[in-house]
Amino acid sequence: MENREKQLLFVYLIFDLIIINACIIATATLEFEIKAWEFRNVSMYLLHGNLSWLITYFVFVKKKFHIKNNFLNRLLRISKRMVIFMVVGIVLGFLIMPRGFSRLFIIEYIILVNFSKVVFYFLLNRYSTFKRRRKLNVDSGLILNCVDTAQALKLIIEKHPLLGYIFHGFLCDEYRTKDWVIGGTDQLAHFIDTKNIQVVFAVISIYGSISKTKDYLQICNEKGVRLYLVPESQRWFANNVNMESVGGIMLINPQEIPLDDVGSRMQKRIFDIAFSTLVITLLFTWFLPLMALIIMFNSRGPIFFVQKRTGINNKSFKCIKFRSM
Repeated sequence: MENREKQLLFVYLIFDLIIINACIIATATLEFEIKAWEFRNVSMYLLHGNLSWLITYFVFVKKKFHIKNNFLNRLLRISKRMVIFMVVGIVLGFLIMPRGFSRLFIIEYIILVNFSKVVFYFLLNRYSTFKRRRKLNVDSGLILNCVDTAQALKLIIEKHPLLGYIFHGFLCDEYRTKDWVIGGTDQLAHFIDTKNIQVVFAVISIYGSISKTKDYLQICNEKGVRLYLVPESQRWFANNVNMESVGGIMLINPQEIPLDDVGSRMQKRIFDIAFSTLVITLLFTWFLPLMALIIMFNSRGPIFFVQKRTGINNKSFKCIKFRSM
């Protein structure tokens, strides 16, 4: 099952490849003074750069979300990856590149890639932080319990704004005086409503109460909120490939639906667009005016009205309906 972290790491890979290709073309333009239609002359360097980064990414670099995610740590991690990328690139250059290839050119574009990645991810992180402050396209979250695993999860959420979560506090019964504890677990329904919560992380123990976990699930189902169960003891679940994870912290999704998978969402979106286009083109051209006339003759007033609905993850959306519905 795909999860938000895996999706985001895949997006990172796409960003990296775009940066690498742009840097190779930019370096070739400056180095060889080539024109736009002569980029085929650097096609081997493009192949070399993309292949080198894919090998670096999948074989040598274990990408994950880190708790320490300040600018210095990010710069250090990027630099380590770029050193590996350079070594892989030089080795691969001797294996696949034709005779006479420019090793200096490879070093030049790798240096440009390193600089570009630092600048790009710095700006991306700043933009994501800005969006989170403005609460734009983020999911508001609560964490139930405040043990070490819960504290680690809080740090990961706070340090990685690109995950798209905003942390509102802990609900904890034992440690009411701790920082960020805003109430007890019995107040879950209240805080979902007052804080407009979309996701709840419940840190549970294997020795904990099953009835409490069922209560959490029932409340979240009633409120339309996403619930993730987070095992307090992570070592028992580290090798379970069917579980989601955030920064190495395993999550159980008791509300899993087919649309949690990225591929399924893409298939549904493509079908929705294609089906809607057919309906609008073939049906609405004559059916919409006909329905409008029937409604107008039946009673005075607007033909349509806007209704507010609550969808997945407790997010509201507006639905346009005929007044007669």
